[in-house]
Amino acid sequence: MLNRMNYDSYVIIQQSILDMLKDGVFCLDLNGNFTFMNKEAERLLKSNKEDLIGKSILKVSKDAKRIFLKYNNTFEEQMHIEFEEYYRPFRTWFKVRAYQVQGYIVIQFQDITMNKKLIEETLYHHNALFEYHPDLVMLMNLEGMILDVNRKFVELTGYTADEMVMNSFFLLCNDEQASQSVQKASQGERLNVEISIKKKDDMLLDVNLSLNPVIANKEIIGIYGIAKDLTEVKFSKTEIARLTDLNELILNSVAEGIYGIDLKGNIIFWNSSARRMTGFVKEEFNNHYLHNGKNQTDEDGLTSFNCCFQNETSMQVVEDIFWRKDGTTFPVEYAATPICEQGQTVGTVITFRDISERKSAEDMLRQSEKLSAVGQLAAGIAHEIRNPLTSLKGFLQLMKANNSHKAEYYEIMNSEFNRIESILSELLMVAKPQASTFTVCSMNQIIHEVTTLLEAQALMKNVQIVSEVEETIFVYCNGSQLKQVFINLIKNAIEAMNNGGIISTVVKKQEQYAIIKICDQGKGIPKDKLDQLGRPFFSTKEKGTGLGLMVTYQIIENHRGKMEVQSEKDVGTCFTITLPIGRASTFS
Repeated sequence: MLNRMNYDSYVIIQQSILDMLKDGVFCLDLNGNFTFMNKEAERLLKSNKEDLIGKSILKVSKDAKRIFLKYNNTFEEQMHIEFEEYYRPFRTWFKVRAYQVQGYIVIQFQDITMNKKLIEETLYHHNALFEYHPDLVMLMNLEGMILDVNRKFVELTGYTADEMVMNSFFLLCNDEQASQSVQKASQGERLNVEISIKKKDDMLLDVNLSLNPVIANKEIIGIYGIAKDLTEVKFSKTEIARLTDLNELILNSVAEGIYGIDLKGNIIFWNSSARRMTGFVKEEFNNHYLHNGKNQTDEDGLTSFNCCFQNETSMQVVEDIFWRKDGTTFPVEYAATPICEQGQTVGTVITFRDISERKSAEDMLRQSEKLSAVGQLAAGIAHEIRNPLTSLKGFLQLMKANNSHKAEYYEIMNSEFNRIESILSELLMVAKPQASTFTVCSMNQIIHEVTTLLEAQALMKNVQIVSEVEETIFVYCNGSQLKQVFINLIKNAIEAMNNGGIISTVVKKQEQYAIIKICDQGKGIPKDKLDQLGRPFFSTKEKGTGLGLMVTYQIIENHRGKMEVQSEKDVGTCFTITLPIGRASTFS
């Protein structure tokens, strides 16, 4: 009785242990009848053990019968077997282990359907990646025998997959480099080589071939080859080289000097005209500071030419002085344009031309204009001085004829002598201008000094001078000459306002220029006379000579500025002067 109880306890314990397993377990006798089944087996087979114990597996289904026969056939040769089996009634994959123990068949199995699906999906993605890869892909064994190729391979080489499979890779590329590359890849090395593949039409296809060993269980079992078509790349390189040669040809054909620099001042390119005009070759210029193009009059060595390299926008044409290799200088006219990549400034292109001939022509033209002005002055002098001399001559004849000495005659004659002296003083200033010394001056201060000087004269004619200044503006100029300009303009404005009024002076900054406006409320200038302003001996005043306004125009021109005039009859006249705000190099 005790032994029987111990045996039953043992069976219960064994059953409990087997029920705890995650694998299904059941036993069959040699006739195929179920003798034992754990809980996981019940779940996987979707049956209760009470319904199956004692029944034959041959009656469960055709698939079960086929599996049982596989057990018996296999057990004749070995004691246990392992295999994977698809059980169609449940649409399930099982991994099966079967043992023969003391006349019983023990089957241990587990559901691997999910793993199978993952493997199939992975295999599908792998095959899709292989098949639809944008480059040529081939799978080879360690001897270089082709096992598979993708669609791109077929498309570009012209061979079908059947024509390639089980053929040697060396039929496509029979050279030493290809042989060595396959050998290295078979030994585990990864490498890239540029080779030519022979297509079916005997044309060559240039590719970059990447060879990678295929490793499984730490063993090299094959070679994976990816070949990138280099046709477009080589065409692009050829086209880039062609365009580069064309650009160099264009750059070297133009008469202007052209060169480019990066942000550190290194020369990027340097055309033939730049070499011809400066005497420098590109390599020599790289050994010099960029300031070799500086102006000698710029004390700190920085000119507008050099400063423009940090500008983000194109620079207008500017005149400057460049150095030659032999130490001489020549005048140039240049423009600088930034080199931009993806919105960032990475360098500058400078285009310049030698303007020595133009400067010489301008000098000759100025000399010609001076000679012409001398002729005009001579005619003007003859005309202007003849009138007072005629008066003087007439009064002397009257005094001689009448033997009289009237005080009235002396006053008239003295007035005419003063007029002659005034004309000669203005002519002397035109004929022999003072030497110009340029310094940095406050435009606001100059206007203030001029208005203070003329304020008393203005008040005598009931004229008020009103100044409007936006900010302090410094201009590189000859302060004395600019004072003369503003004195001339404000005096003319005062004399033009017989009935009093307001003269407004406005000083403001606009970009890199100082703008000065002097406006009056006088009688105005007829529109048909405006273009004659500045000509010698043309004046709208009764006793004016026009020389003062002529000198004013010349001073503004010498300061690289310009003067414009607007006038309306019985409303007033407005002179607008524009002067550049720059360094010494601007006026060299």
